[in-house]
Amino acid sequence: MKQRSRSKLVGCGAALSLLLSAAGANGAATEVDPIGIPQATTLAMVTGLRSIVHKKSGFVVRLLEADGSASVAEDPIALFLVVTKDETPDSQEHVWRLPHGVDRVRRLSPTACGVDASVEVDGPDEPTAARQNPKRVPRVFHLCFLSADRKLLSKLLFSVDTKGAR
Repeated sequence: MKQRSRSKLVGCGAALSLLLSAAGANGAATEVDPIGIPQATTLAMVTGLRSIVHKKSGFVVRLLEADGSASVAEDPIALFLVVTKDETPDSQEHVWRLPHGVDRVRRLSPTACGVDASVEVDGPDEPTAARQNPKRVPRVFHLCFLSADRKLLSKLLFSVDTKGAR
């Protein structure tokens, strides 16, 4: 059973690595060695992936969901935003870990300066209404990574719409 689970982790890790690599995007044939147990353990935390192309800028935007909790917890899913553009000789890529966890990701949609992530959150830091009703509370994370001239910013501008998802 342990060997079977380990094989699944290695397979998922290799697939995720290829998906996120430039070689996978270009379709070029590349020999890929299996990853080791430490990397497989880390990648096992990745539980979801959402991806869109920001058409106005040409950047590919991926939102990785990773569950690092050992037990049930409030907002157990950590989010990582990966923004890449491989079309030019000077390919660009940035990876940010968002400063707020979530209970669930609903949708990813493009905006003028980046993307909005519609999510659900829970936990003691939420407004009184959420504490009275323990169900998930909708939020929108505004993730701005583009300047006005559609260049990739070095720092992510993160804000939360507390009025909920649209």
